[in-house]
Amino acid sequence: MADIVALSSQRQKKRCLTNHLHKKARQLMPYDDRIHFCGSHVQNEFIKPGVILTETTNGETCARIRGIARCGSSWSCPTCGALKAEQRTQTAAAIIKTLDTQRYSFVFMTFTCFHKPGMGLNDLIDRHSKAMQVFKQDKSARNVKKAFEFQGAIIGADSTWSDKNGWHWHIHELWACAKDSDDIQADIEQFKSTLKQRWQHACKRSGLYASLSNGLHIKQMFSPDHDTVGYIAKISDPVREVSSQYTKGGRKEGHMTPFQILEKYANTTGKLKRRMAAVYKEYVESTKGRRQFRIDTKLKGLYEEITGELIELDPDLVESLNAVKPEEHFIPMLGSTLNWVLMNDHYIEFLERCEADIGAAQRWAEEGERLSFLRSISGFSEANQDMIVFAA
Repeated sequence: MADIVALSSQRQKKRCLTNHLHKKARQLMPYDDRIHFCGSHVQNEFIKPGVILTETTNGETCARIRGIARCGSSWSCPTCGALKAEQRTQTAAAIIKTLDTQRYSFVFMTFTCFHKPGMGLNDLIDRHSKAMQVFKQDKSARNVKKAFEFQGAIIGADSTWSDKNGWHWHIHELWACAKDSDDIQADIEQFKSTLKQRWQHACKRSGLYASLSNGLHIKQMFSPDHDTVGYIAKISDPVREVSSQYTKGGRKEGHMTPFQILEKYANTTGKLKRRMAAVYKEYVESTKGRRQFRIDTKLKGLYEEITGELIELDPDLVESLNAVKPEEHFIPMLGSTLNWVLMNDHYIEFLERCEADIGAAQRWAEEGERLSFLRSISGFSEANQDMIVFAA
């Protein structure tokens, strides 16, 4: 293992904010068993618990607890959402870069519709989903796909909220096309108006309204190594925006991502706090059980045909976190010691200690667990703590 270099202050800030939002989400939704138990304890029945140290590309050391319980919810959990967004981005980027070497073209599309205050998010999502189905089945839209020589898509849902306009729900699609880059740009110009009209028609059929100018956005992504892969963060998960750039909100002024709503709830009081709590709860309830990210099987098959490698479209989060890669360093620890860390809200401090000096961090946690046990013994008090530690 290389010499340990602590994480930069910027990454520490992101970690602390994610952990802060995670605790606030658990407080806000005590009825949600998944997020309530996420990160609260170590599951050591089938896996050896401990700490995994990873050296990042810039030479920093990053620690994570092996065996920690995770809910895997990309919608409502700030921690798991950020982790799954990173997973999905890496998977999508691998597919895009492979297809780029084979001279495939990429078309980026965003499907949105008119929204206003008072429109419930659940109803908006249902109607938008119906509009997407109508659009996919539309003969003119299918003909455009044929003209583009469509080979598959990466699809993701995204949402923002503003007090002025309410919920803004939209779908991003990145189409991979076999047609030459120059030809597809000409096709986009030729068929753009047709696609916009068909999307407007699909929205009307579903009880929504989409303007020709702003309902459907379509453009070619010219440089997959930069533009497209950068957009995958947007496609894959709204949480990714929070996990990578907490100060960034929606594209329009006043629009907030769901986890920025949660952050505002955490940092305000009174009427505004209650308002943010209600908005966030509506988001959680409306998105429960829905798919947030998808790479269609046609695109998966194309990637495997080109590379000869199997690719997992949405790998299990807990399994990925617990896996120890050859280049990583694993330090086993007792599950009871790690549970003391988690149950006493020392998670961030413990990780920072591990990244600075893993041996000292382990001794600190073990001593804390021991003292906690002694305090639980009847008759033990702070007055005789020093005597017991000395005797030990």
